[in-house]
Amino acid sequence: MKNNINAMINRLKRRAMTLLLGSCALLPTQALALTAQPTDDWQLTLDPPSQTLWLGQTSEWLLLSHNHPEGEVELVLPQSDAFQLVSSDPVPFRGESHSGMAYTLQLTPLSAQTLALPPVQLRLGEHSRSSDSHRIEVSQPELVEEMQFEIRRSATEIPLGQSISLEGVWTFSYPIQALKAVDILLPELQQDHIRVLSPWDRPDDNALESIGLPVSGRRVIAQWDQIDREQLQIRFRMVIQPTEAGEFSFPAPILMASLDNETAKLPRRRFTGSRYPAYFDNDFFDDGNSRNTRRIMAVAQPLTLTVHALPQPAPDNFSGIIGRPVIEASVPHHSVSQGEPIPYTVSLAHPDIEAIELPALDRQYAFTNDFTLASNNGPARYRDGRKHLTQTLFAKHTEIDAIPALTLSYWDPANNAYREMQIDAIPLEITENEVFSLSDAEFADGIKLTNRVEQDPEGIWAHRWGDRLDAQREPAHASPWPQRLLALILLLPPLAMLSLLAKPHLKQWQARRRQRPLIQFKTALQSKGDPLLALSRYCEQRLGIAPSTLSADRLRQQLARSAPQAGEALAQWLEQDQQRFADRKQTHAGQADTAQLLHWIKQLDKRLARSATSFALALLLVTTAAIPLTADAADSAPASLSMESVQQQHQRALRLSEEHPQRGRNEHAKIAAKLASFVDDPAFDPASLRYNIGSSAFHAGDLGTSILWLHRAERLAPNDERIRHNLAEARAERVDELPIAFGTYWWSPLYQVSQHPLWLAICAAIYLAFWWTLYQWLTDRLQRTASAKRALTGTRRPQETVSLSLRGSLIVAAALLLLAGLSQALNLSHTPKTADGVVMSQEVVGRKGPGLVFAPAFTTPLHQGTEFILLQQQTDWLEVQLSNGLQGWLPNRAIAVFDEDAQR
Repeated sequence: MKNNINAMINRLKRRAMTLLLGSCALLPTQALALTAQPTDDWQLTLDPPSQTLWLGQTSEWLLLSHNHPEGEVELVLPQSDAFQLVSSDPVPFRGESHSGMAYTLQLTPLSAQTLALPPVQLRLGEHSRSSDSHRIEVSQPELVEEMQFEIRRSATEIPLGQSISLEGVWTFSYPIQALKAVDILLPELQQDHIRVLSPWDRPDDNALESIGLPVSGRRVIAQWDQIDREQLQIRFRMVIQPTEAGEFSFPAPILMASLDNETAKLPRRRFTGSRYPAYFDNDFFDDGNSRNTRRIMAVAQPLTLTVHALPQPAPDNFSGIIGRPVIEASVPHHSVSQGEPIPYTVSLAHPDIEAIELPALDRQYAFTNDFTLASNNGPARYRDGRKHLTQTLFAKHTEIDAIPALTLSYWDPANNAYREMQIDAIPLEITENEVFSLSDAEFADGIKLTNRVEQDPEGIWAHRWGDRLDAQREPAHASPWPQRLLALILLLPPLAMLSLLAKPHLKQWQARRRQRPLIQFKTALQSKGDPLLALSRYCEQRLGIAPSTLSADRLRQQLARSAPQAGEALAQWLEQDQQRFADRKQTHAGQADTAQLLHWIKQLDKRLARSATSFALALLLVTTAAIPLTADAADSAPASLSMESVQQQHQRALRLSEEHPQRGRNEHAKIAAKLASFVDDPAFDPASLRYNIGSSAFHAGDLGTSILWLHRAERLAPNDERIRHNLAEARAERVDELPIAFGTYWWSPLYQVSQHPLWLAICAAIYLAFWWTLYQWLTDRLQRTASAKRALTGTRRPQETVSLSLRGSLIVAAALLLLAGLSQALNLSHTPKTADGVVMSQEVVGRKGPGLVFAPAFTTPLHQGTEFILLQQQTDWLEVQLSNGLQGWLPNRAIAVFDEDAQR
């Protein structure tokens, strides 16, 4: 009863403090409400997951704020002892008819019952919107006696700042091979006011007695011990440190497992250890769907924790140490040069060795006055039960004779008072450096000192913002000049050869032209010949009408379809000529009649030639009409203003990475998630946006996500040097040592050689040499043919030796051209295989079949960033092939594919 009253008083105190702070912030909130007013169509919807929830299972709920207002909107989450609800930063979304902000909520049930989830609320000044309430059915695994779970705590009542050691002990009599999935829920580890620390005596990952356990979303290395033939015990240790004072009650810790009934019936074998530290999978909530599998659980005792606040105000040099520590300071050398780094190492021994921290040296005037402190300290090292902290110092001047003493305060629980202790000063001698510049150097005559500046291949390039990220307003078309230049290079040699060889053929063409009926007709009229005789010869050659059958009626009948007007005119001219011959007034037609006859013969010849090419013209028109017209792309939507805030957050994350690397990586991970929400936005260049996502993931240390998005960017812009460089840097950080290229080992180098500019230049030279040799051989052949025609008798000619040498050169050139052509044909038709996906999990075990019952396929687990080729998929498992040719099965949750359409 007394504990309940104290807890109620503490909650009332916190409530009063909240109301006081809210009243102090009322004026700025009202000022904000005057400038930001929500619209009437502001709506709030909460989408629950479709899966069945289990006790301790964390599920994701999506809170959608439609037509989200501008301004500082506050998210108010309901609180309850039956569940835990946390949220992440909102991200913008766009739908077909509306847009807004999306909040991801993570709900963890802490009891097995029908839970009532109150409405979630968003507040903007005096305005608010609430979602609907939900009822949740939570299932509970079977409680069995063959499995016991215990949490041993070092203390339940502590002063604020002291840490608590948690030792988990799991004892079971089942065969360990029958436990397919395990999940341990410790409510103490899921509280915002409790800091989780890694124990200093963490077991070695590679030790035979080590085994991995999933504990509240963390991978913990535990130790196993075979108690007897029937029972196995697994122990792990964790350290927690409360950050708030008060009395706290936590639900009971729960250990849940999926038990394979068939394997549990098999004869028990003595457990000798696992090849991998991460033996157990934490997919408890995804397992157990089989009829042969059942879910079981064991429950430990709950915790009631009392944390006493320390008296205020605390001393300035108090860093939270509870109890007197044993502290020693040292430096490796007592005499250093000015500007030389001085490693200042402090060794501590204390019961709370994981939680103990020293006062910040950059706040100690004695240190900052004489020394420059490095911004990044080295990580804490543990050796022989002591904690070693190292801070690098740089002396500012040579008058320093010692590293000053460090005074710190600690809380003495036995006397309930603050006390001080001092770390002794360390003698130090600083020697002055000789100032040297290049102007002081003396060189021999003719020697010049130069500095060669080159591109550093290490590191990744920066993000792309502004105009480089915005999408092109006009569609970017490839320049036609490279194709035109290639066509000119390919067509120039044969055209040049044809032009040089055209002179002999020109005479033949002129001779054939003189044999044309129209030319013979003109020649006969120009030589003052008989027009009727010339007309008879033309009709015989062009129309197939014999001179004996030529008449006006025959001309009309022959030309009735093809050229009726010309046929009628020629028939009338023939009738007039016959009439002149019958009257014997004029034996030959006059000049005007001859000119009229020539005019109609020309019209007839054009008409006949036009009808002969009508089919080719029709085919050309059909082909031309079939060519599709390319429409210009519509203007893309205007760029979202939210990208400016992401860019500002990126700049803050870069500065944060310099001071606090871990916090900087967390910020970069959030930036990558926000950038991924703009993937479908047409206002941004797709390749540059994916390049930014992959680069942010690289800064966050997520190699799988980095390679995934950089590979997608490379697919959109394969010739972008910075994308290819960042992708190569991400691949260089991978743990698994595998070849980068896929496919046959000899084909990848051959493909690279066929694409090399030097080989392309050699192919072009072979092409030109072939055409030049062909021209020489054809010229020699024509000369010998002409000589043979002029010769009266056939004798051996002196050109024969030249012809034989040219023939050999032509054969060699043709063979080289065939080799060059085959290499380029293979280059175009056989592209080397590329990866289909990448491993996203920190560590995943490849199996020999689609299921956990199959043995591991590889001697070591695969790590994030490893790429593969997808062979087939069965339910939630995929068969993959690595770049070294090995094959195995991976769970779908541990990988991602590069094809964005397939991923969706």
